[in-house]
Amino acid sequence: MAFLCSTLLIGGCNDFSAAKSEIRFVDMERVLKESGLADQKASHLKAVHENLLSGAEKARGSYSTLSEEKLQQATAADEQTLNMQWQIEQQTANQQVLMVVKEGAKNWMKDKGVTAIMPVQAALAVALEDDVTAELVAQLKDKKVAFNELPLITLKTTTSDADTPPEKAK
Repeated sequence: MAFLCSTLLIGGCNDFSAAKSEIRFVDMERVLKESGLADQKASHLKAVHENLLSGAEKARGSYSTLSEEKLQQATAADEQTLNMQWQIEQQTANQQVLMVVKEGAKNWMKDKGVTAIMPVQAALAVALEDDVTAELVAQLKDKKVAFNELPLITLKTTTSDADTPPEKAK
């Protein structure tokens, strides 16, 4: 009886020849680089960085009447605020690029009747025919990421507010 059960289990579980894989894999690093999405993100983040540096320069220029102690406090607060804004901008840009990739992947899946696309980096081994990186790159090649507007840096105008960092509108 045990022999019969094991024969059925082994025989039934190993019949993969007729089943076609519904999961495909993609090399995310290649997709981002070869589709141009990584360049778009880098360009946007460069503009954000320059904007934040410009805001920091504006802030430093407005502190000429502050005492040394207040100047140090204001500068430290500015740096902390600008660094936090930089991190937020990086995370947002990453999310926006990933949304474009996900949308492209979902569309590709619908067209091909596939149930899932996984990053190849998460797999131990992938058959070449299941790697759809080149197809996804081709689909995303002309996609443009709709990034948020550049952060607007505004300065508080009263000297009593010098203890707090400049405000940012976004």
